[in-house]
Amino acid sequence: MYFKYVDKVNVVSRKLNPKTISVRLNPKNLDVVSKTKEFQLGETMVLNDSILGNVEFKIDKYEINDEYRLTYNFCVTKDECYPSYEYVKPNITNRYDMALMYLNGKMKWDEEIAVNPITNIYSFINIFGELVYEIDDKTKVQKVGFKQINPVKVKVKDDYYIEVLDEVKKANKIALVFNLRNIQYKYVLKV
Repeated sequence: MYFKYVDKVNVVSRKLNPKTISVRLNPKNLDVVSKTKEFQLGETMVLNDSILGNVEFKIDKYEINDEYRLTYNFCVTKDECYPSYEYVKPNITNRYDMALMYLNGKMKWDEEIAVNPITNIYSFINIFGELVYEIDDKTKVQKVGFKQINPVKVKVKDDYYIEVLDEVKKANKIALVFNLRNIQYKYVLKV
């Protein structure tokens, strides 16, 4: 296969004389997965053989529930504080019944990559990931529709609450799958 383009056009005796260059192409299908790497909960996934360089991704803990109760101190004054609670729930205006997947983990972006850094796990999942789960020996995939729910009163670091389909609570197996060109990274949350 060749790609042909016009490099420049010369005018000789009022006639156009284009100079064309042909370049031989050897296209590769990057949609076909050539390699799969699997990681377990608590392991550090390093994407060193992908287009993302040395990005590191690690999830230490995960849970899936209908809601989460977070404890914080409500302070009336600097010296007067009371224990209080905030409930984190999925958005009620969804088309489907939703649950919340809680993830605690960290991500380290490769500084040598010349794109805007992705510094949190939610953004990385939302851009590159899909949730693959198995219920009754049927594999299902949630590719889109991830929404992060942020607590209002409780400030958390490295904790993420992400809306997932309610049926994921019944899943026998759960994994986050990242397809980066022709390499698939599978981060297993539940076996």
